[in-house]
Amino acid sequence: EYLAVAESHRGQGIGSTLFRHVSQWLLSHCSAAGVAIEVEHPGAGSPEEAALRSRRVNFYRRNGASVVEQVPSYRIPNLSGEGTVAMILMFYQSFEKRLGAGK
Repeated sequence: EYLAVAESHRGQGIGSTLFRHVSQWLLSHCSAAGVAIEVEHPGAGSPEEAALRSRRVNFYRRNGASVVEQVPSYRIPNLSGEGTVAMILMFYQSFEKRLGAGK
């Protein structure tokens, strides 16, 4: 699924609050170690698209996710055409699980 906030409402903490609530709900109701996040790679597209994609990566980093460095060439099928789309794979683990309290 996609997580997005209208441009006119960005920078107000809405996305961070939404991400925190959704990820905490998932982690508390599923037996998962964390939440995998796919973000389009900033190295593709127009300069405007690259800036928006970089902003997305930074958003998830600010909210506790980290880039999965072991998968530097992560790609997914292009659902609107042929080929694949370059992505950055990120992972979010709750603060409690990072401390070991989730065991």
